[in-house]
Amino acid sequence: MRSYNSEEGGCTSEKLIEIMEKAAQETLPNLKKNDQKHEIWKSDVQLNSLLDQRKLTMKNTEAYKEKTKKIKRRVRYLRNEKLCKEANSINELSSRRQVEELFKNFKADNLPFKTPVKTNKCNPKLLKDHFQKHFTSEKIDQDPIELTNTPSFLLQFQSIRADNVNTEPPDEFELRKIISNLKNGKSSNDVPIIYIKSSMSSQEFVNEIVQLFTTIWRSKCIPKEWGHSKLVCLWKGPSKGSAKDPSSYRGLQIGSSLCKILVILLIERLKVWYELQLLDQKQGFRQAR
Repeated sequence: MRSYNSEEGGCTSEKLIEIMEKAAQETLPNLKKNDQKHEIWKSDVQLNSLLDQRKLTMKNTEAYKEKTKKIKRRVRYLRNEKLCKEANSINELSSRRQVEELFKNFKADNLPFKTPVKTNKCNPKLLKDHFQKHFTSEKIDQDPIELTNTPSFLLQFQSIRADNVNTEPPDEFELRKIISNLKNGKSSNDVPIIYIKSSMSSQEFVNEIVQLFTTIWRSKCIPKEWGHSKLVCLWKGPSKGSAKDPSSYRGLQIGSSLCKILVILLIERLKVWYELQLLDQKQGFRQAR
């Protein structure tokens, strides 16, 4: 049995390393550090033409300086273009990654969408019953006391003439002014206000809405849908009670946008009359006061 010689083993390992280095040099290309950098402006036709033009120009002249400025400007443009492409590719890859992760999450067994989310909110049926009792639809047999025993100040108001109040159907100018003053962010039960304002650019729509309000004014009847409203319940907060208690919610009524236009029309016309009945000292809730 041959004994192991450490010197022999060392020589064998060195020979193996030399053989592997030679094989690597023959098969793999020897890349330099400068070759690994790919500059896109070197292959740019416009930049190369500017460089050739500058070579033919004398140094320290205005033309030479102008060519140098153009070259720098072109290099900056190419650099920004390269960075923009890299950023777009990164964004594309990241979006693909997000879609892939989202798809994996949908296939996962512990998907959060499969389990119902537990909330502390009140039962919608309890809220509906509560507000049905609050806004009762039962008929009232007795007339309000304001109609049976009319206060004296109301009788005085009834005796005042209202000749300066406009009683004619609304025209196009009046409706355009009211609609343009409406706020876009308000909720609506039928047509969003922003749709009405954007549609006022069409004369056909303007003619239709003028005809609608003229018919309502002369017939003294409004569409049934304008009397319907959407009720949104808002929790008053922990100081007013538990979130599961329907009495701790405030009802927010969202009505019709078209009905709102009619209401504003009536208020604007009556404003001329009731402003004359108020004293000058009464400044609360009055315009420009």
